[in-house]
Amino acid sequence: PSGQPSSQPTRVPTAQPSGEPSAQPTGQPSSEPSSAPTAAPSAEPILIPASLGAAAKFVVLADSLLSASAASVETQTGIVGLASSSAFVNPAFFSIPPGSTRINENTAKEASIDLAAAIADISSRNLPPAFEFASPVDVVTSGSFTYGIYRAAGDLALSGDIEFDAEGNRFAIFIVQVGGALTVAPGTRVVLLNAALPPNLYWQVSGSVSVGERCSFAGSIMASGDVSVGKDFELQGQVLGEGRVNFDGGATVLSLT
Repeated sequence: PSGQPSSQPTRVPTAQPSGEPSAQPTGQPSSEPSSAPTAAPSAEPILIPASLGAAAKFVVLADSLLSASAASVETQTGIVGLASSSAFVNPAFFSIPPGSTRINENTAKEASIDLAAAIADISSRNLPPAFEFASPVDVVTSGSFTYGIYRAAGDLALSGDIEFDAEGNRFAIFIVQVGGALTVAPGTRVVLLNAALPPNLYWQVSGSVSVGERCSFAGSIMASGDVSVGKDFELQGQVLGEGRVNFDGGATVLSLT
């Protein structure tokens, strides 16, 4: 797949499925001029899933500190881990299935090493050519994306409904590369459509991640910096950070799928 801009510049790519059903989706631009570029995947899939190794089993992974500011943070599936210290702050605010915590254990350390390798892999992906968001700061207020690579050279801010449409292809891979910080406005929803799967959506962030309250998110957040998550957060995917991870609590529910 590749991202092809339309005749008018914009910051919100959209994709229209082709008229004929196919095993591999294609993005077709609108017949009318539009301010939205279209992501047009190629006929043959190029993207393959990232290998998360031991990190694939973790719904939450932090390196130096894992904390919650208030109750409750519920994890339904997956392991919760802290790799290089025992700084698990307010563990009573977490509701974690028995046997699903790895604090300063070898399993978490191995997962942290594998996460670093996966971040290096995802950040270096450039085929098919990525759709380039505006920089240094781009604001995406709602939008629909077909499978492919989307890149912000600097910071990226999200708000509204952000849709990822697999167009019936459950093997569709979505990669969002953020060269700076990722900020998610309160109430933002990441929506997976037409067979899109949480493990096939990667948010590779070179800086910090800040998620506002009442957000519904999907995919694997893979942050080189700290991660801060607001209240009432719903996730199908993972929060994986190479720094500190903090949850504000509320009705926060985390699940791998």
